[in-house]
Amino acid sequence: MNNSELQTYLCEYKHILKKSSNKEEAVIKAASKVQIKEENSNRILVYVGTYKVDKYITGAIELLTYENDPRAKYKKYIDIETGTQHSVNIENVKEFEKENIVIYRDIVMNNIMLHYQNYSDVRNEFFEGILTEPQEKVVLKLARKVQ
Repeated sequence: MNNSELQTYLCEYKHILKKSSNKEEAVIKAASKVQIKEENSNRILVYVGTYKVDKYITGAIELLTYENDPRAKYKKYIDIETGTQHSVNIENVKEFEKENIVIYRDIVMNNIMLHYQNYSDVRNEFFEGILTEPQEKVVLKLARKVQ
């Protein structure tokens, strides 16, 4: 996130906090109002699942599967700053994960929403952190959570 985007976020947060005094709500609302450009992202991504594609009479359907499924086709990640989703073919995952900070969280296989909840937790942690600490320090803290 560049300096102007960071300043916009901090101003928006303070403005919302004056109205509601709920810090968690202010973080979420301010973060949702700040538009971060892809080129300014710190490239912190949360892993949200591994998918395979099964073909049925009505066509191909993507299905969430376990991480080491030999039939897996791709993994999905979401950028915590921009909200951009990345679907990465299994054969390109190692290179992709070397180029980005990828955070893995415990996953319950049958509940896709848990993946997105983890994304929200990491995103909120980032935006809460930059309220009191330099952005670089918050990025390093999140990077240490990588498996």
